Amino acid sequence: MREHYDLIVVGAGPAGAAAAGFAAARGLGVLLVDKARFPRDKVCGDGVGSGALSALDRLGATPAVEALNPWRIDSLLVSSPDRTEMVGRDPGVAGKRGYGYVIPRKRLDQALFKHVAARAGVDTVLGFSFKDFLRVRGRISGVRGTIDGADTAFSGAYIVGADGAHSAVAKRLGLYNSDRRHRVMAARAYFTGVKGLTSQVEFHYEEAILPGYGWIFPTGPDTANVGVGVASRFKEQKDLTRLFEIFVENNPSAREKLSGASMVKGSFRGWPIATGSFAGPRGKGNVLLAGDAASLVDSVSGEGIYYAVKSGEFAAKAVAGAVRDKTGATSALTAYERMRTRAFNWTEFVPGYFLQSFMNNRTLVNLAVRMAAKDPRKANAIAGALAHSVPKSKLLVQWFKAA
Repeated sequence: MREHYDLIVVGAGPAGAAAAGFAAARGLGVLLVDKARFPRDKVCGDGVGSGALSALDRLGATPAVEALNPWRIDSLLVSSPDRTEMVGRDPGVAGKRGYGYVIPRKRLDQALFKHVAARAGVDTVLGFSFKDFLRVRGRISGVRGTIDGADTAFSGAYIVGADGAHSAVAKRLGLYNSDRRHRVMAARAYFTGVKGLTSQVEFHYEEAILPGYGWIFPTGPDTANVGVGVASRFKEQKDLTRLFEIFVENNPSAREKLSGASMVKGSFRGWPIATGSFAGPRGKGNVLLAGDAASLVDSVSGEGIYYAVKSGEFAAKAVAGAVRDKTGATSALTAYERMRTRAFNWTEFVPGYFLQSFMNNRTLVNLAVRMAAKDPRKANAIAGALAHSVPKSKLLVQWFKAA
């Protein structure tokens, strides 16, 4: 362990692992901490699309992920409230990869953590619960917390908060997103004995869930992650348990696949999702926020792994540049915000917020799925947008040009 680090990363999920790994690759001394001890569960849809895999390629983590023998996905089925179905195929990132995986986060996060922890320049501490910042003459100079109840502190020049949707780092900075217009509620459970699973993920838009959807993501030949998500923007918070029951009982595909299946005990859990349409800053001073802690989640699908890895990469690049050039915290934050907004805002989050309104209209959802069912170009564009190989801005352009 060092007395002082160039970068301390709080949270060792995909965003934190990416920030630590990319920073170490740029020669920084990094401390990666997490309040949990791996393996640990993380509530998620478990989809890792082609866009996220491309980012993991740059981290050098793809072999570690593929060593898990994950369930490969190469197509997407979407159904509308009137039961019309479309099937699309991801065109891939720059033609390199047109597939993704479904990997339970308990396995994925442990693999990413172990991969990054093995890198030169990275120290790790698990069981560390962040409480506040360490300050010297009023400036943030590290983190304070507890390990097994004992007070502990670590010194560092920069900090990345990657501690999830309930981020204690974001709350301490006063940057936590609690705006219901930019939040989604979701619930999932794992099932065994599921029938008819293929290399296809399913999104089902049920009228009772709009502007959300139910999903069935295969995690193996007869196991699946099944869940529902609904945007808080248009509805008062609903009983997620009841929405989940409506989906598994009413949707034809869910009824067929889950007939005779068993829910894994204790696997049903709900959680909040803070979406990327939130307009606030994602850092202050020498502290940057990444992943769910930065409210960087897809407004349409609720997917966050792609944005987590990418934002971790951006944070590492920004901090490494400031350390190298000795330009200070303002330079790092400015560079990070520039990279983040350029990559996500107008290509992903602004169009996604618009599409959320579109999805709240039953007639429009029915029409869109019906059109995509007849036109493979539209269906593939939708699949690519959900896999993050096609920007949502490009999806809208392609859609209306092809209309």
